[in-house]
Amino acid sequence: MGDEFIPLINKGGGAGMQVTAYTQTESDIEARIGSSAKAAQVTGNFNTLIMLRVRENRTAQLLTSQLPEVDVYTKTLVSGHADTADVEEGAGFYIQYPGPCRYCQGSAAERG
Repeated sequence: MGDEFIPLINKGGGAGMQVTAYTQTESDIEARIGSSAKAAQVTGNFNTLIMLRVRENRTAQLLTSQLPEVDVYTKTLVSGHADTADVEEGAGFYIQYPGPCRYCQGSAAERG
């Protein structure tokens, strides 16, 4: 990978070329090309990113900052029972199965 790689991925898509490349960290690209600005050009010209686990915070930030906010719905099953002192009810205990739903908005790849 060198300076010739930048126009290849920049203009190659319009010419019907498909480039598949992989790296472990953003620093690998920067070290090979020799410039952080040119490394940013390289990463900026890829349209599709497939992400796996990374160990470098800078690389993780680069990848996750491009993810959209998504709606997240969770449902938690909770069961419980308790004694009741309501003699008019005619029951000595009751059972409850609430299933609260929770909605929040977050990144498609929240840490955790």
